Amino acid sequence: DNGSGNESLAELRAWAKAHFREGEAFVEYGRQIALAGGDTAQEQELQSCASKRRLVLIDNAENLGFTGGNNVAIRYALHRPLPAEYVLLLNNDAFVERDCLERLLEAGQGSGAGIVGALIKDEASGQFQFMGCDDSVSMARQLFRPLFPLRHPRPDNGMQFQAMSWVSGAAMLIRRAALQDVYRLRGCYLDEKLLLYGEDREICEAAHRAGYRTVMARHAVVYHGAASSSGGQFNAMAYYSQNRNRIF
Repeated sequence: DNGSGNESLAELRAWAKAHFREGEAFVEYGRQIALAGGDTAQEQELQSCASKRRLVLIDNAENLGFTGGNNVAIRYALHRPLPAEYVLLLNNDAFVERDCLERLLEAGQGSGAGIVGALIKDEASGQFQFMGCDDSVSMARQLFRPLFPLRHPRPDNGMQFQAMSWVSGAAMLIRRAALQDVYRLRGCYLDEKLLLYGEDREICEAAHRAGYRTVMARHAVVYHGAASSSGGQFNAMAYYSQNRNRIF
């Protein structure tokens, strides 16, 4: 939680209190403890929990942006006693199909890629918002994306995945080794100067420099709002951030 101004934290705590039973685990951390990989006793509780119902809530207490907030969670996931094999970035206005994570993992394991993206559909219309960007689209064309929508057809080659130059951060599965090598390459996971928008294209490029492929999972589908987390489509902050970050 990036310092929400509403009742998000209270609602999450109340939901966990009402729904978690004995043998299930709910843990809450502040940012500094999360950055250190969690609290030893609470991490032991999580590891010894027989149930798959385990929830860790990180309260950052301030808005660190999409990049900064996710970097705290990524560092926690990779530095806890039992580090994650993969990290899934998922926008807070996104909804996954029931088999989405399974399809992303299948594509990641089948391709050996460092980053795997999902197909993004519009939540309201069900039409595709984003289907990946392959290497045929030049950086100059990507810079002027408002004039050239980057929508590519789904592959029809019988494969679970298709190679891409970058995929959407609205639903992006990243392998632990790729994150670790990106960090060694430039000292961060997501580039925090971007704050929000464009971080997906940037980390895919960093992963490529570190020797990792990016692919689109053909059958992993996510339904996504139109910039609803930043104020709605064509709002001033989204427009400014998207264009500023293209230049960065």
